Amino acid sequence: MEYFLSFIQVFKYRYVIGTKMSADEGICIKSTVHNTPAVSPAFINDEHTKPDWASTEYSTWTESQWATAPFQIKVFLIPSPQQEWVTFSVGIVVLLISFSSVYFINAKADVLFRIDGSL
Repeated sequence: MEYFLSFIQVFKYRYVIGTKMSADEGICIKSTVHNTPAVSPAFINDEHTKPDWASTEYSTWTESQWATAPFQIKVFLIPSPQQEWVTFSVGIVVLLISFSSVYFINAKADVLFRIDGSL
């Protein structure tokens, strides 16, 4: 898997400036967030093509503008390898305890639940 991921650029580095930071106080963040420009081909304006505002060949779209005051963000943290192993190990232990308790209860069901009808 590591070999496969070496050909795919999973992470990008972004320079982030907070609201109370100056331009030289930002931090560099390694992230899996990617963005692409949302530009309709109808609005491309370069030396080869001029925008045709009346054309119906390409669809057009708009994007909403984010307000600066009620800014919200969702952060998804990537756990450390140690935390991943602890979570995996605890899951395996719970799985083994569950299987052995179900096996024990099934093996001793006649004693535990008196299935033979006598009290």
